[in-house]
Amino acid sequence: MAGMYSATSPTRSMIKEANDHLQLLHQRVQQLEQTVKEQAEAMLKKDEESHARIYEIIQSKDAVINNMTQTVDELKHRVHFLEQQCHEKDCRLATFSSQQDVIAELVTYSPVLTGLLSTLQKLPQKPSQDGQVDGHAVNSERRVNRSFKINSNFSMSEEDSDDDY
Repeated sequence: MAGMYSATSPTRSMIKEANDHLQLLHQRVQQLEQTVKEQAEAMLKKDEESHARIYEIIQSKDAVINNMTQTVDELKHRVHFLEQQCHEKDCRLATFSSQQDVIAELVTYSPVLTGLLSTLQKLPQKPSQDGQVDGHAVNSERRVNRSFKINSNFSMSEEDSDDDY
């Protein structure tokens, strides 16, 4: 080992060569440090851009979720409303069905009632004490005529059904 470090001093050319080499190394280190700094800045910029893009995606996703939630809520309300309407219509259908059964039964009595009406019309109408026709017979005839009108139509409007029942 002692041979590697000779007692002789380095020559001028060796020192210059070493200095040049050190200078080149120093420049290369500075270049590498500049490259690392530029890459670090570029990575920070890309990281910020990525975070901004992620934030935008999250905001967009949240807006879509809110919109879909609102749509689902509106559709739930609509379904509830339609279910109520169906229930009400089912109730009305049940009522109409029972009324239809009664009307069908009344229709079977139609010939008998027609005969009864024609017989009632043959009765002479006697004037009351004030000179008018007896109101009882007229009112009975109107009720019977109204019954025949309903039975002969076989369908009643909602207004007729509300008035008669």
